[in-house]
Amino acid sequence: MLHKSYFSNTSEIQTINWTIGNNQFQGSAPIYEPGKYMVCAEITFTDNSIKNLCNELIIGYNRNETGKIETDFMQTTGALTAYLDQVNSSITAIQWFIDGNYFSSSDTLTSVLSPTSHEIKAKIQYSNGVYREKTMVIDAYNSSHTIEDFTFFESIVSGIIPQDYNIRIKLHQDGVVYESTLANNNNSTILITDLNYYGKNPNGFDVYKINATVNCKVKENGGSAEIPLQFTTIFGIEIK
Repeated sequence: MLHKSYFSNTSEIQTINWTIGNNQFQGSAPIYEPGKYMVCAEITFTDNSIKNLCNELIIGYNRNETGKIETDFMQTTGALTAYLDQVNSSITAIQWFIDGNYFSSSDTLTSVLSPTSHEIKAKIQYSNGVYREKTMVIDAYNSSHTIEDFTFFESIVSGIIPQDYNIRIKLHQDGVVYESTLANNNNSTILITDLNYYGKNPNGFDVYKINATVNCKVKENGGSAEIPLQFTTIFGIEIK
């Protein structure tokens, strides 16, 4: 659940209007399914001033790093130091932008800000070729009206089953529905028995055909017994 209470300056925030894709929420915003979401926050502060910030959130998947932009800011001088609070070997480069303009490539951003609002962005490159962006807003005139880099929600949102290398099974039999998410599948396995290139999908990405044997457990909603299940299946994986 996205909510203002997670922000360090929550006492300065009156309300937040959230936009997730095409859906809008006031106050709090739920995320029920794993995925990649563009989340925008329109924040109204207690003095009725309004600021906006958008960030991409990846929910329900393991990530190479879980850091966010942290800052040391001196309002009297405008001196700013920004950095990622977690940097590991998976990060190969960080580019910093101020108000959309490229500023530097380094682990740390150091600058002096004019007394107004500024957008600080880190474009991060990882060793697997992936790029991600993290953004925050600093009000150099009134630092209590800063908007944190809220990608920290990636590590806070709960109640979502992690999806890395997982499948979910829903079995209908004799009018009863059995689901793998209700059972303990910590020791369940997916054995890939064959993998072949299938072709490109309409979006131009490569698709591979996979044959697999699944050993897992399922459980009826409200039931107590876990039922072992084994089956073979064929499915496709899109490689971006």
